[in-house]
Amino acid sequence: MPIPRDTLDHPVFFNPAPAVLAWRRARGAFVWSIGSLVVNGVVWAAIWWFYYRDDTTVWQGWFPWVLGFSLAVSAGVIAWRAAKFVRAKRELAALHEGLALGVGRGGLFLADAGAHLPWTQVAGLDALPGRLGGSRRLVVRGASGQKHTLPLDHLATNPAALDGAVRAMSGGRSWIELGRLDD
Repeated sequence: MPIPRDTLDHPVFFNPAPAVLAWRRARGAFVWSIGSLVVNGVVWAAIWWFYYRDDTTVWQGWFPWVLGFSLAVSAGVIAWRAAKFVRAKRELAALHEGLALGVGRGGLFLADAGAHLPWTQVAGLDALPGRLGGSRRLVVRGASGQKHTLPLDHLATNPAALDGAVRAMSGGRSWIELGRLDD
């Protein structure tokens, strides 16, 4: 679908740089937690070797409980960081450079969906907080019930500036509900 000219008064582009940085941080934290588990295991093996290798009763006392707790906490941290890494990787894969959203006197143009929504067809715009450390989201609700989602943190403009453009171009008929970002 060609982009309607009356939706390009305020073009909003994707900015993948924050997503790349988040992916690198998540990958580093994940690798670091795996290394931490290995070091944890080596330390516990050394403690057992130097202090308890000749003591067969050590496996009936506190040692297995502390060892198990220590390794379980490390495994939990690895699982959490793996989930964050997978989410960051998915967010990065979903992005591209170029137009994300066109805001104009004629309505909204959502580039990924190829959808043009005149202002009379826009039911609302909601800014929602991110989940599991992911990007905040901009949800565009159409009058017919369809929803389109954009990663708010990966746009080249901030939410307040985008809200101002939406209010100005819609003539005050639409705005972005920013209250949920404070939660």
